[in-house]
Amino acid sequence: MCITIRRALILFSATLALVAGQASVAGTANIGGTAECKTTVGTTKVCNITIGTTTSVVLADPFYSLSGPHASEVKLGGPLGSLRLCSPGITLTAGNNCFITYEFTPQEAGSRTATFTVRVTSGHTGSSWALPLVAEPATVTYSWEEGTFGACVGGTGSWQSSSWTPSEGCGPTLQSRSSVCVVDTDSGLQTRTVVCKSSDGATVADSFCTGPKPEIHQACTPASTVCGPAPEDNREVVLDNACSSRCVPDAANNRFCLMLPF
Repeated sequence: MCITIRRALILFSATLALVAGQASVAGTANIGGTAECKTTVGTTKVCNITIGTTTSVVLADPFYSLSGPHASEVKLGGPLGSLRLCSPGITLTAGNNCFITYEFTPQEAGSRTATFTVRVTSGHTGSSWALPLVAEPATVTYSWEEGTFGACVGGTGSWQSSSWTPSEGCGPTLQSRSSVCVVDTDSGLQTRTVVCKSSDGATVADSFCTGPKPEIHQACTPASTVCGPAPEDNREVVLDNACSSRCVPDAANNRFCLMLPF
């Protein structure tokens, strides 16, 4: 008799039940029949086991064990709603089954087998059977992974300076001006990395990804440092545009004119 338990939280049921027509042996918990539990690598699947007997037995404490090289991928025990759960000390009779769930979380693809053993109290013999576990390769998807754009590189700009002031004088004159760097918009370039990644984290060839590859360069406006060293903002010059016509400055011979008040 094979019983399938349907519950929203149980994605797949692996039912272990009495084998039809199996001979009854006095004092033995006759359990047979297996069904595989299947899932994809890295994905947890909740399956269940039906434990039944043709002889009245009492489950021991503990009443089950699991062994095998892949036993670490299976977590036994869990809720099954209102169904009767297997637990130490309960009595099983013919047709009065109990259930236990297990979670299967494979780490690699392939088929493997764990050994599930049911123990009963003294005077009876428990049973062991193979628990088939199947791990299918996970579905791999590919997508573009875009990095962050780096610093703005290159670009152009120039210094723009005001006129020297004062503009008039007679003799040595200290002049000043202001200067500002004017950068050219979008004259620089930023770069980033764009790679094709699989859903398992591996970097693969661009041909695996669909759709156009995102741009790895973009224009940017550079910082004012692109203009280079700032021009001088102060200087001393000799002016004669405000001198009397009777005075001609001659700086080479240290001859200068003075503007006297009238």
